[in-house]
Amino acid sequence: MIRVLSQKPNATAKELSSILEISTRKVARVIKTLKKEGKISRVGSDRKGYWKIIEGDKT
Repeated sequence: MIRVLSQKPNATAKELSSILEISTRKVARVIKTLKKEGKISRVGSDRKGYWKIIEGDKT
């Protein structure tokens, strides 16, 4: 999902669901986990914002 978000930071949950072939509910759970782990953050509003990948230790 991080790879997709890095290429399409404005992607909606529905678009991510289609690209990754998973449910929108699963998209929401994965995004919640990635945010909690500090790997992504939302910049701007839910409607007009975008996802930012937080650079870190790449292991």
